[in-house]
Amino acid sequence: LLAVAVAKPVRLEAATLSEHTVFVIDASGSMASLDGNPTRLDSAVERAIDLRAELPKGGIASIVIATDRPRVVLTASDDSSAFSSALRTVETTSGHADFAGAFSLAESLDTSAADIGFVLIGDGGLTEDEEQLLPPGTRYEKIGSDNTNRGITRIDVEPRGSGLHARVTVRDFGAT
Repeated sequence: LLAVAVAKPVRLEAATLSEHTVFVIDASGSMASLDGNPTRLDSAVERAIDLRAELPKGGIASIVIATDRPRVVLTASDDSSAFSSALRTVETTSGHADFAGAFSLAESLDTSAADIGFVLIGDGGLTEDEEQLLPPGTRYEKIGSDNTNRGITRIDVEPRGSGLHARVTVRDFGAT
């Protein structure tokens, strides 16, 4: 028992959702990867809908889409069908998301009428600087099954002889 007390065991549990929960959905290019249902973005949308059902009674939800130009697609709504409809219109972009802008938008949705909380649903493509910008107490829901996160970052095509010559740069943003 002394060894257990010294080890200070901890049981991690997901935080409960706030009265007003802002869902930040990563819609960067890596969310188009086909290790989801069928894509990571599709899995993120399904996870957000499942989490929406866990809001406290009378709770409201907002949605911020993290793309190269973050935007709010739903503000402080208690309508679950409007929530689902707003999410179903989201598409991935070709590049990296502006997480700083997305987090700033999310925090701007604070209403004095309800406690606010944040949920980030994505595949973990944040830089250390972006992680520092996460709103305090943000719940993170990881989407994606592996660390492979490759993408075409540049493509140049030029005429050469009677054909075309393509030069492609592929970058691995994952942990491998």
